[in-house]
Amino acid sequence: MKLKIILLFIPYLVFLSVFVSIPRVEFSHSLLLYSVLFCLYILLFFTALRTELSIKHMMIMGLLARVVIIGPPVHSDDYYRFFWDGQLIVHQINPYKYTPSELIQNGKVPNMLQPFYAHLNSQTYYSVYPLTNQLWFGTAAWVAGGDIMKFIISLRTILIIFEMWGIWLLYSILSYFQKNPIHSLLYVLNPLILIEVSGNLHFEGMMVTFMLLGIWTLVHRRYHQAGGWIGAAISVKLTPLILMPLLFKYLSQKNLLRFIIGLALICIVTFIPIILTGSFGNFHSSIQLYYGTFEFNASLYYIIREVGYFIKGYNMIAGISIWLSVMVCIGICYMATKLNSGNFQQLISLSIIAYLVYLMFSMVVHPWYIIPLIGLGIIGGKVFPLIWSYLIYLSYYTYSTVPYQENYMLLIIQYGILAVIILYEFTPHLLSDKKDFLKL
Repeated sequence: MKLKIILLFIPYLVFLSVFVSIPRVEFSHSLLLYSVLFCLYILLFFTALRTELSIKHMMIMGLLARVVIIGPPVHSDDYYRFFWDGQLIVHQINPYKYTPSELIQNGKVPNMLQPFYAHLNSQTYYSVYPLTNQLWFGTAAWVAGGDIMKFIISLRTILIIFEMWGIWLLYSILSYFQKNPIHSLLYVLNPLILIEVSGNLHFEGMMVTFMLLGIWTLVHRRYHQAGGWIGAAISVKLTPLILMPLLFKYLSQKNLLRFIIGLALICIVTFIPIILTGSFGNFHSSIQLYYGTFEFNASLYYIIREVGYFIKGYNMIAGISIWLSVMVCIGICYMATKLNSGNFQQLISLSIIAYLVYLMFSMVVHPWYIIPLIGLGIIGGKVFPLIWSYLIYLSYYTYSTVPYQENYMLLIIQYGILAVIILYEFTPHLLSDKKDFLKL
C-alpha cells in the first residue's frame, strides 16, 4: 500500500474515532468533523485511483475503519429497542405480541430490562423489525447476557462480518463488468455508512450485502439463488420490494419462475412464523403507524403537505401517505415497461431511479435509508448518492433542539443541491445504459 494512502488513512481513522464519540446534540462540532472526515474520504479515493490497491488492501482498510468505532452509538438510540427485542427473545417472549408499555403495565417485562424502558423511542409500538433482524438481536443478547455494552459489541461484530462480505462482492461485481474496482472504496470508507452501520448498528449494511449477492448470482444466471438472496434482503428491510416490477421485467418467463421460487421460499421461511404466532396484525399495524404518523427530513412530501394545509387547513398525513405510496408504485411499474429484458445496465439504472423516487416521496428519510442507493449508485456510476451521503448529515440538526425541530433552511440546502446534481446526471441520459456517470 502506498505511503500517501497510509498518511491520509491514519488521520482519517483518528477523526473517525473522535467523531463517533461526539453526541448528536452537538451539531456544529459534529458537522465540522464530518466535513473534515468527508474531505479525507474524497482525498483517499483520488489517491487510490493513482496507485495499486488490491481487494486485500481494501478489506484491511474497511475493517480498520470499522473496528475503531468502539463505543455505544451516539447518533441514534434505536439500539435500545434492538437490545429490548433481543432480551425478550432470550426470555422466550414474542416481541411482536406486546408493546413495551404493555409489558411494563402487565408486569411481564424481565427485571433486567426495566431500567432500559425510559430509553426506548417507541414505547407504545409493537416491534417493526422483521424476523431476520430479531434472530440477530436474540443472538447478540444471548451472547451478551444482560450487559448492553457486550450486546453492542456482539451486534456490531455481526454487522461488520456481513459488511466485509459486501465489500468483496462489490469489488467483484465492478471487476466483472470491467469497471474500475477501486470505485468500491467509495463504499468501503464512506463516512455515512461507517457511522450508520458499524456506529449506529442499522441493518442496511446487511441488506446491501444480500442485495449484492442477489446481483452477483443474477448475472451468473443462478436464478434460484438470486431470488433467495433478494428475499433475504427483503427479510432484513422491506424496501427492496420496490424493485420487484423491474426484476420481474428483467427476467425471461422461464428464469422468472426460478427466481420467484427462490424468493418465495425465503420470504415464507422468514415471515410465516410471524403469521403462525398470530403476530402479523401487530407487526403490520406498527409499520402502518410508522409510515402514516412520523415526518422527518422529507422533500416532496413536505411540499404536498403544505398544499394540503392550504386546501384543508390541517395535516392530511394519513391520506397523503396512501396516495404517495400509490404514486410510487405506479411510477416504478411504468419504469418497468421501459426496461429491456436481460439488459443488466438498464436494470441497475432504473433501480437507482426507483430508490430515488421512493425516497423523494417518503415522509421519513433517515440518513441510513440512503445506504442501498449508495451501493447501487457505485455499480451504476452515479455521483449524486455520494454527495447526498454528505448533505443528509444536515438532518441531524433536528436532534440538537429541544423539543426536536427541523430546520427548513437546511432542508432547502440539502435538497436544493441534490436536485441540481440529479438534474445534471439524469436529464440528458435518463434511461441510458451506455454511459458511466462516475467520472472520477
